[in-house]
Amino acid sequence: MLCNQPIPRFFTQPVSASTAFAQLHTAALGVEFARDLAHLSGGFGTKTIKGALHWYYAFRDVDQSVRQIYVGPDTTAVQALVGQARAAEPSAGVFPS
Repeated sequence: MLCNQPIPRFFTQPVSASTAFAQLHTAALGVEFARDLAHLSGGFGTKTIKGALHWYYAFRDVDQSVRQIYVGPDTTAVQALVGQARAAEPSAGVFPS
């Protein structure tokens, strides 16, 4: 009888399915990051840490304290993100949908 059989906890998946899930997960994290920044009013800034330049996004929290979100190291991808955000209209948000 099938109802007496234990249900396996894990199923073996093909590598292609695992790769597709990993790519989808990465894209979803990127969208979530974009959504978070789009709803904050603040600005980008840099800090030099151990001789390397890093980008941060600073904003005022509800209690008016300054908060910073780490964006990433000074790479061309991060520079493109900062450029896109600075070129966006304030009413449209950082990443208009």
